[in-house]
Amino acid sequence: MRSVLISGFEAFHNHSCNVTEMLVNQLRATSPINVAINTVILPVVRWKSTDILMSAISAHNPSAVIALGQSRRPGISLERLAHNHDHFKIPDNAGNQPLNSAIINDGPISYNSTLPLKEMFNVLNKADIPVHYSQSAGTYVCNHVFYGLMHTIGQSSINAGFIHMPMLPEQVNHPDHLSLAFEIQLHALNLMLDTVHTHLNHPE
Repeated sequence: MRSVLISGFEAFHNHSCNVTEMLVNQLRATSPINVAINTVILPVVRWKSTDILMSAISAHNPSAVIALGQSRRPGISLERLAHNHDHFKIPDNAGNQPLNSAIINDGPISYNSTLPLKEMFNVLNKADIPVHYSQSAGTYVCNHVFYGLMHTIGQSSINAGFIHMPMLPEQVNHPDHLSLAFEIQLHALNLMLDTVHTHLNHPE
């Protein structure tokens, strides 16, 4: 059976939790039907995060990799591009704070996601779950992992990309800040997994 590797992140900065770690842990307990899932939690540390993700890819040999990150955006962000740029406005969990630094010297400016983003967008939109495309995963560890992932898998047949999940209601401290309940996010992730599974078995 083809498999999908899902990664989440540990909590960072002043956050007491990370929704992606919670989602990944829930997937371990309740994997969707017809999708073989492997999971890994990444540290919010510049190079260590990518090293651990690459080790998981080597161990599980997945057909697809979905890396998840947490953001303050008002819905699910389907990231289109990974950029060769580290610029940490805050230190990572090991105190690293690169500024205006290339992730890979002489590497391409950017890589495109190879996940079926259009199909994922359509299925989430149909389910009335807030979703949008994004041209940038930021300049912090999320983008670092996204770029490192796409650079390392190169021209392999692995479908891979990055998705930002919104904050939980209990994580926001202002009524105007947008968030999304955990149950809705888990449902959205399962819909995206089903979409990736369908794409793997019936590529266009």
